[in-house]
Amino acid sequence: MRSLGTVFNFDLPWNPTRFEQRKGRIQRIGQMNDTIHIFNMRYKDSVEDRVHRLLSERIKNITDVFG
Repeated sequence: MRSLGTVFNFDLPWNPTRFEQRKGRIQRIGQMNDTIHIFNMRYKDSVEDRVHRLLSERIKNITDVFG
């Protein structure tokens, strides 16, 4: 059983697939929580902030194409 329902990302990968893998590690069959929370930690206007923006755009594009 999985009882943890929160993920904190302190470093974001450039590759959207790696990001999805992180989410998938907590959102699996047997998860006891109905909702999971993902927090992406970054400083405003930092390199990590730019990575987050680009990563979000890539994930949105993938979702738009594949659903």
